[in-house]
Amino acid sequence: QKTAYEIPKRDWSSDVCSSDLDIEFNDWSEAVHSKTGLIEEIADGKTASNIDVDLCNILKDLGGDLILAGKSVYVDRTWAQRYLPNFASLLNHRMLDLTSVDMLLENLGHPIPNRADAHRALDDARQALKSARYYASNISYSTSIQGSV
Repeated sequence: QKTAYEIPKRDWSSDVCSSDLDIEFNDWSEAVHSKTGLIEEIADGKTASNIDVDLCNILKDLGGDLILAGKSVYVDRTWAQRYLPNFASLLNHRMLDLTSVDMLLENLGHPIPNRADAHRALDDARQALKSARYYASNISYSTSIQGSV
Protein backbone atom coordinates (compact mmCIF):
# COMPACT_ATOMS: atom_id res chain seq x y z
CA GLN A 1 0.00 0.00 0.00
CA LYS A 2 1.30 3.45 -0.89
CA THR A 3 1.69 6.13 1.72
CA ALA A 4 1.43 9.91 1.63
CA TYR A 5 5.21 9.97 1.41
CA GLU A 6 4.90 8.52 -2.11
CA ILE A 7 2.41 11.06 -3.46
CA PRO A 8 3.98 13.11 -6.25
CA LYS A 9 5.16 16.55 -5.16
CA ARG A 10 3.46 19.59 -6.61
CA ASP A 11 2.89 23.23 -5.84
CA TRP A 12 -0.18 23.40 -3.63
CA SER A 13 0.21 27.08 -2.78
CA SER A 14 -2.41 28.25 -5.26
CA ASP A 15 -5.03 25.69 -4.26
CA VAL A 16 -7.38 27.89 -2.27
CA CYS A 17 -11.13 27.44 -2.55
CA SER A 18 -12.89 30.39 -4.10
CA SER A 19 -15.83 32.31 -2.80
CA ASP A 20 -18.21 30.00 -4.70
CA LEU A 21 -18.76 28.25 -1.36
CA ASP A 22 -21.41 29.50 0.99
CA ILE A 23 -19.15 29.73 4.03
CA GLU A 24 -19.79 32.00 6.95
CA PHE A 25 -16.77 32.66 9.12
CA ASN A 26 -17.34 32.91 12.85
CA ASP A 27 -15.38 35.54 14.80
CA TRP A 28 -12.50 33.16 15.58
CA SER A 29 -12.07 31.86 12.03
CA GLU A 30 -12.42 35.34 10.51
CA ALA A 31 -9.69 36.69 12.80
CA VAL A 32 -7.37 33.73 12.19
CA HIS A 33 -7.86 33.57 8.43
CA SER A 34 -7.57 37.34 8.04
CA LYS A 35 -4.19 37.04 9.76
CA THR A 36 -3.05 34.14 7.53
CA GLY A 37 -4.15 35.91 4.35
CA LEU A 38 -6.60 33.17 3.38
CA ILE A 39 -9.63 35.46 3.21
CA GLU A 40 -7.84 37.73 0.72
CA GLU A 41 -6.83 34.74 -1.42
CA ILE A 42 -10.36 33.36 -1.66
CA ALA A 43 -11.29 35.86 -4.40
CA ASP A 44 -8.69 34.31 -6.73
CA GLY A 45 -9.14 30.72 -5.58
CA LYS A 46 -10.17 27.62 -7.50
CA THR A 47 -13.66 26.25 -7.17
CA ALA A 48 -14.18 23.46 -4.67
CA SER A 49 -15.30 21.17 -7.49
CA ASN A 50 -12.02 21.77 -9.34
CA ILE A 51 -10.00 21.07 -6.20
CA ASP A 52 -12.11 17.95 -5.61
CA VAL A 53 -11.24 16.67 -9.12
CA ASP A 54 -7.55 17.59 -8.69
CA LEU A 55 -7.29 15.74 -5.38
CA CYS A 56 -8.97 12.65 -6.81
CA ASN A 57 -6.64 12.65 -9.83
CA ILE A 58 -3.60 12.86 -7.56
CA LEU A 59 -4.84 10.14 -5.21
CA LYS A 60 -6.46 7.75 -7.71
CA ASP A 61 -3.38 5.54 -7.93
CA LEU A 62 -3.46 5.00 -4.18
CA GLY A 63 -6.91 3.43 -4.40
CA GLY A 64 -9.70 4.12 -1.97
CA ASP A 65 -9.86 3.56 1.74
CA LEU A 66 -7.29 6.25 2.55
CA ILE A 67 -6.85 7.23 6.18
CA LEU A 68 -7.18 10.93 6.88
CA ALA A 69 -4.65 12.09 9.45
CA GLY A 70 -3.91 15.43 11.08
CA LYS A 71 -4.71 17.68 14.01
CA SER A 72 -8.42 17.91 14.93
CA VAL A 73 -8.96 16.06 11.68
CA TYR A 74 -12.69 15.55 12.19
CA VAL A 75 -13.11 19.22 11.17
CA ASP A 76 -11.28 18.51 7.92
CA ARG A 77 -13.39 15.40 7.26
CA THR A 78 -16.62 17.31 7.86
CA TRP A 79 -15.47 20.08 5.52
CA ALA A 80 -14.40 17.55 2.86
CA GLN A 81 -17.69 15.68 3.06
CA ARG A 82 -19.58 18.90 2.44
CA TYR A 83 -17.37 20.58 -0.18
CA LEU A 84 -15.13 17.83 -1.62
CA PRO A 85 -17.46 14.81 -1.79
CA ASN A 86 -15.45 12.81 -4.33
CA PHE A 87 -12.28 13.18 -2.29
CA ALA A 88 -14.21 12.33 0.89
CA SER A 89 -15.51 9.15 -0.76
CA LEU A 90 -11.91 7.88 -1.03
CA LEU A 91 -11.44 8.08 2.74
CA ASN A 92 -11.66 5.21 5.18
CA HIS A 93 -14.10 5.72 8.05
CA ARG A 94 -11.12 5.62 10.44
CA MET A 95 -9.01 8.71 11.07
CA LEU A 96 -5.72 9.36 12.83
CA ASP A 97 -6.27 12.42 15.00
CA LEU A 98 -2.90 13.59 16.28
CA THR A 99 -4.57 16.02 18.67
CA SER A 100 -5.92 12.98 20.52
CA VAL A 101 -2.44 11.45 20.51
CA ASP A 102 -1.06 14.74 21.89
CA MET A 103 -3.60 14.70 24.71
CA LEU A 104 -2.95 11.07 25.60
CA LEU A 105 0.82 11.39 25.66
CA GLU A 106 0.75 14.69 27.51
CA ASN A 107 -1.43 13.09 30.19
CA LEU A 108 1.13 10.29 30.44
CA GLY A 109 3.86 12.85 31.08
CA HIS A 110 5.50 12.98 27.65
CA PRO A 111 6.64 16.22 26.04
CA ILE A 112 4.58 17.29 23.07
CA PRO A 113 6.32 18.91 20.09
CA ASN A 114 5.63 22.60 19.71
CA ARG A 115 3.01 23.33 17.13
CA ALA A 116 3.08 26.25 14.78
CA ASP A 117 -0.46 27.57 14.47
CA ALA A 118 -0.37 28.44 10.79
CA HIS A 119 -3.96 27.35 10.17
CA ARG A 120 -3.26 26.79 6.48
CA ALA A 121 -3.83 23.34 5.02
CA LEU A 122 -0.35 22.73 3.67
CA ASP A 123 1.42 24.09 6.74
CA ASP A 124 -0.89 22.12 9.02
CA ALA A 125 -0.25 18.92 7.02
CA ARG A 126 3.50 19.42 7.29
CA GLN A 127 3.19 20.01 11.04
CA ALA A 128 1.08 16.87 11.46
CA LEU A 129 3.69 14.80 9.57
CA LYS A 130 6.42 16.30 11.75
CA SER A 131 4.47 15.33 14.89
CA ALA A 132 3.82 11.81 13.61
CA ARG A 133 7.52 11.35 12.83
CA TYR A 134 8.41 12.64 16.30
CA TYR A 135 6.06 10.15 17.96
CA ALA A 136 7.32 7.29 15.82
CA SER A 137 10.94 8.09 16.73
CA ASN A 138 10.60 9.06 20.39
CA ILE A 139 7.69 7.21 21.95
CA SER A 140 7.60 3.48 22.50
CA TYR A 141 4.80 1.27 23.76
CA SER A 142 6.85 -0.12 26.60
CA THR A 143 7.71 3.30 28.03
CA SER A 144 4.41 5.06 27.33
CA ILE A 145 1.40 2.91 27.76
CA GLN A 146 2.45 -0.30 29.43
CA GLY A 147 3.78 1.39 32.56
CA SER A 148 0.65 3.53 32.90
CA VAL A 149 -2.03 0.89 32.52
